[in-house]
Amino acid sequence: LIITKQEKKTINKILDSNMISEGKYTSLFEKKWAKFIGTEYCTAVNSGTSALIVGLRALNQRLGNNIKVATTAFTYIATVNSIILTGNTPVFVDIEQETKAICPKKLEEKLQEDRDIKVVILVHIMGIPAKVDEIKYICDKYKVILFEDCAQSYGTKYKKQMLGSYGLLSDCSFFQAHTLQCGELGSLNTNDRDLARLFNKLKSNGRTAIFDTEKEPYYKNSKEHNEHFDLHPRYYHDLVSGNYRTTEFSTGLACEQIKTIKQTIKKRNDNVKKLNKELEQYSEIIELPIYHKDYAYLGYPILIKRHNLISRREFRDKLEAAKVETRPLYGNLVADMPSLAQYKELYEGKLPVTDYVGRQTFYVGCHQNINNKDLNYMIKTLKRILDDVLKKVKI
Repeated sequence: LIITKQEKKTINKILDSNMISEGKYTSLFEKKWAKFIGTEYCTAVNSGTSALIVGLRALNQRLGNNIKVATTAFTYIATVNSIILTGNTPVFVDIEQETKAICPKKLEEKLQEDRDIKVVILVHIMGIPAKVDEIKYICDKYKVILFEDCAQSYGTKYKKQMLGSYGLLSDCSFFQAHTLQCGELGSLNTNDRDLARLFNKLKSNGRTAIFDTEKEPYYKNSKEHNEHFDLHPRYYHDLVSGNYRTTEFSTGLACEQIKTIKQTIKKRNDNVKKLNKELEQYSEIIELPIYHKDYAYLGYPILIKRHNLISRREFRDKLEAAKVETRPLYGNLVADMPSLAQYKELYEGKLPVTDYVGRQTFYVGCHQNINNKDLNYMIKTLKRILDDVLKKVKI
């Protein structure tokens, strides 16, 4: 993370204003981010996880409690945790190897098999989009709500439309490791005014705080009650919820970084393009990420095809020893996470692509602040390891 002079200036302005909880920067961020994603409304919350929780709680208001939510077991754990924490039930669908996201064919099979599924949380992995148009068609066909999890992939355009604008609602995360680096911050986006109203209520302990103007129906309906009992709207609650509000520090950073987000995305994209070009000769051993000029990459995922010649752990250890930072990419959450042990037997052997991709994929950085010297060093290190593997192939 590199904090610019302008970002420091904004933070100091916020400190000098004596208004560090939600204020003008939060409102400004919501307007700017709605415009960027291409939706009518944006609600800022304190993290991407909170966005998932608030989004699902809002859907529970429409659909009832304890609904079934289809999603992937190849994702950051927050996606699944949010389903369970809101009292709903996750239903896991296998992925495609290429996109590493939910397979449309497998999703349709699952929706045919289980008509109690009411929501699909579609996770776009590492900036690479799922086949969201196909999945939206399937969701519409079965009258299921599409909730896009864009924590890793905002800024990506799929068929000239921004991710996060396909579903009824979407979430984004601005954790320090993501494209906008704000420490902890998340957003919910939608074109549905009633949902946006619910988001704003649910993020503030279920209060009837003013969504837009005093013309809002729930404000008018509560006004007589408030006046009679001398209650202020900020202390009038008609839903049970928690506090998911953010701060001016996070949204102030976001407002500054939105100004340069196109340059940030282009630099990350350029890094992925160069990595792919330099490593395509090793396609017998590794599978590289899909490259497209409209994708906003969070990281650079590499799938090991010849894991009999080099394991993921061995590959990563060699990179780490050379001071190239890596991460394994998720695994199969249902099979691997003790917190999800109750689902393990139910899905044993039923998510074969998730098992394969989850066991064999890791990623390295494509960050906008990786300079050419460091990028070239990373490429040289990757090539050295892969050349050693090729020698084994020839033997």
